[in-house]
Amino acid sequence: MSSTKDKGYVTLNFDELNEKGLDKLKKAISKAGYEVVKITPAGPARRKDGIPVKTFELKGIDEQVMSIQVNNTGDISGIKLNGKNAPYTPVKTMAELGKSLADLFRKGSTAFQKSLSRKLARAAKKDTDGNKPQPSKGVKSGVQMLSDARARRDELKGTIATTQKKIESLSSDSDEAKKSQENIQAALNLEMAKTSQLEKEIAQLKEGTK
Repeated sequence: MSSTKDKGYVTLNFDELNEKGLDKLKKAISKAGYEVVKITPAGPARRKDGIPVKTFELKGIDEQVMSIQVNNTGDISGIKLNGKNAPYTPVKTMAELGKSLADLFRKGSTAFQKSLSRKLARAAKKDTDGNKPQPSKGVKSGVQMLSDARARRDELKGTIATTQKKIESLSSDSDEAKKSQENIQAALNLEMAKTSQLEKEIAQLKEGTK
């Protein structure tokens, strides 16, 4: 649950930084067009500059991870996206907070996927280096990575097909149906983006396993 505590901007409940307490935040991010698939609850409070703080994590549909530090007053005092500090300006409502975090995820997506692709490419190149002992083991690892990437791609394609069917079934003109369709469309766009990225990774891995 959140409140404004007469500050004019939204805060989080320091004692409820868990999946249940952060459900409204998760939904607000989803309504803003980005899907959070996992919430890692905050652990025990620790002191930073003499102030008790807790940190919880949000894992996105594209594997990005956001760590959010909260003071005992409920104020967000720090955000890290994929291990790097991210900017944050206090906002007035939960909806605005959801949009702010969704925007951070979207901005970080391209860099994150490029970084992931580079890591996979380096791993494939390292594993297939013919000058190293037991090259067959490296080739096998590269082939396995390619197989795993293809499996993930096929799974995503199945999810995309299911999501498209959901969109087609929402033919009602009601506001609720319209909102549901918009949310599902946003999730579909993310799945399609992930599939496209996997296609690129598979192409890179194919080169690495030759």
